Amino acid sequence: MLSNIVENFISKKNIFIGDKTKVLNSIKINEKIKEILNIINTIDDGVVGILLPRNINYILVILALWKSGRAFVPLNYNWPKKYSDLIIKKSKIKYLITDKKIIFNKRIQLIDLEKKKIKKKIRKKIRNNIAYIIFTSGSTGEPKGVQISNGAFITYLNWVKKNQKTGKNLNHLITGEITFDIVLADLAFILANRCSIFITDDPKNVFNTLDLIIKYKINSIYCVPSLIDKIVDAAKALSINPLKFEFVFCGGDIFKIKLFKKIKKFFKGTKIFNMYGPTECTMNTLGVELTKIKNVANYKYLPTGYEFKHLDYLILNEKNKKDVQGELLIGGKQLMDGYLGSNRNNLINPFIEINKKLYYRTGDIFKKRKKLLYFIGRKNQIHKLSGFRFNFSYIENYVEKIQSIKEFKLYINKENLYGFYTCYKIVENDFLINFLKKKFPNFMIPKKIFRIKKFPYNNRGKINYKLLIKEI
Repeated sequence: MLSNIVENFISKKNIFIGDKTKVLNSIKINEKIKEILNIINTIDDGVVGILLPRNINYILVILALWKSGRAFVPLNYNWPKKYSDLIIKKSKIKYLITDKKIIFNKRIQLIDLEKKKIKKKIRKKIRNNIAYIIFTSGSTGEPKGVQISNGAFITYLNWVKKNQKTGKNLNHLITGEITFDIVLADLAFILANRCSIFITDDPKNVFNTLDLIIKYKINSIYCVPSLIDKIVDAAKALSINPLKFEFVFCGGDIFKIKLFKKIKKFFKGTKIFNMYGPTECTMNTLGVELTKIKNVANYKYLPTGYEFKHLDYLILNEKNKKDVQGELLIGGKQLMDGYLGSNRNNLINPFIEINKKLYYRTGDIFKKRKKLLYFIGRKNQIHKLSGFRFNFSYIENYVEKIQSIKEFKLYINKENLYGFYTCYKIVENDFLINFLKKKFPNFMIPKKIFRIKKFPYNNRGKINYKLLIKEI
């Protein structure tokens, strides 16, 4: 049971939970969680929303809710009220733990942990099958609630115990957006290894992140590739020596060879992992310790990972036939319990039944070689222009082979192809155009290429293309 796992974690001596302003030791952690439990154990069953500032209280509330057997929905303290209202309505939240002075729907009961006032006095054992609900944006932009069960979360946590276990004392830093499931992967790793937890107050402020790393002797981190890149750049700008870490996990976006080489030099003797998985399949479903692979720095592309032994995988080509390259389908015990309003037994998109097994269609194209899977690109990145189909990732990776290029991205706007890049040294646009013409046909050559200072990123560490096209 997840409640027992949390109990074992908080019972460990000499663990800490901290943020920028304060740190709690194991005794204080137990006291605080007991205080929270005394409050939430007086409410009845149902999904509980969390709307708190980004600090250690957020983590303590999650642990307390899991210990009580309840499910939670994370909300962002900086979201507009209308968006929070939408998530609350879709989740059918009855109780909201918050300190925010804002008027929500009257049917929602607000729980202020400081005031400690609630109406009902129920106190009963809760056994909710769901561990958490994470909202993702669908193809229409309408948020969809992904329901992850206790069993699915524990299945992933057990994989972590077997494949990412360490006997060393770890200080693990949470850097992800609080409503992004990388944070749930953080928590699975933390519970599996029973290590201390620290959380950044602002996931976008790389210098504050670096301060926390130094102040609390952080030696484990899980983040999107763009953030780890910024951390290394910031450390070099401040003349900080290479850091000694036990683990660096990269996930949530494409991890490239250039960045791997860069962070391997800076994080001395560190185990560097590439991780991949859709939210609908409980965080991660592929993983590989890159630093274990001989001569991996000489590969054209970084491998995304090995398959998990307890899951089912299929690769289907365009004709829906099994192949070594095509769309990746994933099945097994980590599948979500369906989107809110549906369940996994309803054979609706994105589930598909093959040989009496349910699979999730990831929409990602992979190639399998010698048991390793390589990410090729999103299925929706196979674009059609001038009647021809081609993959953005193939062109982008080719341009990034130029040493002076830091990052290169393509975008189609009004039937025209455009390129955007950042660089270490200025590269003339004409040079890039001619470089591409030597390799690709005309329809794959951008109409215009823009040099920009930096790519705009959203809270999840991915490029915000809506802001990017304003350069056109």
